[in-house]
Amino acid sequence: MSEDEINKKFQLLKKDASGNHNLLKSRSCKRCIKTGKRGTPFGIKFWYKGGENWSCADQKGAEAAGCVGCGW
Repeated sequence: MSEDEINKKFQLLKKDASGNHNLLKSRSCKRCIKTGKRGTPFGIKFWYKGGENWSCADQKGAEAAGCVGCGW
């Protein structure tokens, strides 16, 4: 996969001394898919488009519209 393709499909976060933030993102995404509620990165309720509630019923794959606007 090219670097451009990676940037289109993933929002990578750096690993720091306190842990792996990609794992935190992964868990947040799983919660979102399971509950229909977007994650709150480090407790911050931030979505640049849309709100907390998200229905994944009509979404497919990495380009799911619910990901647009997510703080992660």
